[in-house]
Amino acid sequence: MLEQLHNHAESIQQKLRGKRIGILYAAMEDTNSIVLKTRTDILTILNSLALEVTDIPYDQNEEVKALHDVINGINSVDLVCKIVHGQLNRSGLFQSLCEALKKPYSGHDLKTDLLSQNKITVKGRMDENNILTPKYTKIIPDKPQELEVFIKETRAKKFVLKPAETNSSIGILFAEDQKTLKEMASSLPVSYGDYLVEEYIPGRIITIGVIPLSDNKVYTTPPLEYILESGKPIMDHNWKLHPNRVSPAKIPNSINKKATEWAKCLHSAVGARGITRSDFIITQDGEVFALEINTNVGLAKNNDVPTAFIASGGNYEDIVLANLGTAL
Repeated sequence: MLEQLHNHAESIQQKLRGKRIGILYAAMEDTNSIVLKTRTDILTILNSLALEVTDIPYDQNEEVKALHDVINGINSVDLVCKIVHGQLNRSGLFQSLCEALKKPYSGHDLKTDLLSQNKITVKGRMDENNILTPKYTKIIPDKPQELEVFIKETRAKKFVLKPAETNSSIGILFAEDQKTLKEMASSLPVSYGDYLVEEYIPGRIITIGVIPLSDNKVYTTPPLEYILESGKPIMDHNWKLHPNRVSPAKIPNSINKKATEWAKCLHSAVGARGITRSDFIITQDGEVFALEINTNVGLAKNNDVPTAFIASGGNYEDIVLANLGTAL
């Protein structure tokens, strides 16, 4: 499959010859941000291939001027490489601008991004496709009985609470017991919106990337494992700032096969046209549970999907081109 992806990347490279590529990114002050790292790594590759590239930065501190500059930038290129994360991506601003200006852009359309970032909706897609996931419910502040029913129906002693409409680790909480869960549920921060609560299932956490090829085929990366510190039950925001990962993860072939098939199924279930990454828990007994899918995947060279791809013998250049191919 590596050769197939490489051939796909080479065909994309040829199609990009003579086209003007705009790198649309949200300029941020933090020079260590995922956005600026990704922009630098992708720009380096495209320049090395002698492709015509221009920057289209968006400065949130000068919104009106920035928006005017972005529109002019989009109009000046043939296709857009979109590097935007967080709430700004979920707003749909840049997807809508590209579509209104009839410019193709990399990644997913707005519908897929929004769908995948709604954890309740994704859990429903898992249920529809017989993909095992931890038991869950939505926390509704004015309907505490929903949580009471959930607690009665589960044997779980510990729980994870997550903002329901974001892939970010910010706002994630861990409840040691049912009493703590009820206390947390009654005082959740309003700024994060609705919350999802699910059973905490201890085990190894892996992630698998899915990269679209031509003719509706996909390439799946070997599993990458997240290593948590002893005594740390979840990957919170602090862990993600300094992640500890192993790739490829050493897991039995049968487990790898199941998780990989589920990653491809989820990719299809959310209507993905770009690169996705799905997370799974593997219990001590070898059971696999799907956690979530991420469509707005980090594509800096040291991010999860590129790391797993490179560890399997892949060339970072190929993943950059495959991503741009989604705009074609």
